[in-house]
Amino acid sequence: GSILPGNEDVRPFHDELQESCLGVVFWVGEIDEMHWTKAGHLKGDHLLMRDHPECVHGMVVAMHDASQEVKWATGKGETESAYVWAKSFNDFTPGEETDWEEIRKSDLYFGYFRSRLMALYGSRHNDTTFPVYNAIADYAATHPAPAGSSGWFLPGIYELATLCFGVPKSYTEKGSTYYYENLQMLNKINPQIHNANGTKLIGKYWSGNEWGSPDRVWHVDVTTASYGLKPKTDTYKVRAVLAF
Repeated sequence: GSILPGNEDVRPFHDELQESCLGVVFWVGEIDEMHWTKAGHLKGDHLLMRDHPECVHGMVVAMHDASQEVKWATGKGETESAYVWAKSFNDFTPGEETDWEEIRKSDLYFGYFRSRLMALYGSRHNDTTFPVYNAIADYAATHPAPAGSSGWFLPGIYELATLCFGVPKSYTEKGSTYYYENLQMLNKINPQIHNANGTKLIGKYWSGNEWGSPDRVWHVDVTTASYGLKPKTDTYKVRAVLAF
């Protein structure tokens, strides 16, 4: 965001830069001992690192919402955990089994592998759709991600919490700079999105994480500065992220 609105050197190209801006960086390096890579003691997102081993630098949030309010899942997927289902499923193809092994080794709260898990579940349940997954796919079709990136995906708890609060885990302590009610990161990111003619994050946003019970998903409400678990049949917004 430092180039926009820009200094005198770039001002002649201001409009062009605004139009070409795909997103704003919100995570660089290790935070709270968490990183999406598998470096050192960090568990990371193994599927992301297998598919895109070059994407170790940072995370970017998209300039616009991928959708207005949509359900997280429909059909059987409303009440069944895709992760729990996959743990007991014994008929994956060899390629799917390889994906599942990488997913099982990953930290549960990253987001990239969750989309693959939704695809696996949906391929075996014709009655189920994941509107959040479809919204990301539609956004990616009209806002192509740059080569060398992970491509757009639905943020997990860690990505969404870092985007809003500034840290993936330690946001519950009152008095902390990163206490969730402060929206420490979002209050820096939203003005940069606005400067680049993007759409500020306002309202309630889904993460990719089923949590607590099979019909619940973690979300963030940036209007009231709160978070929690909500039924998959509730309708919230979707915002895409990518790793680079």
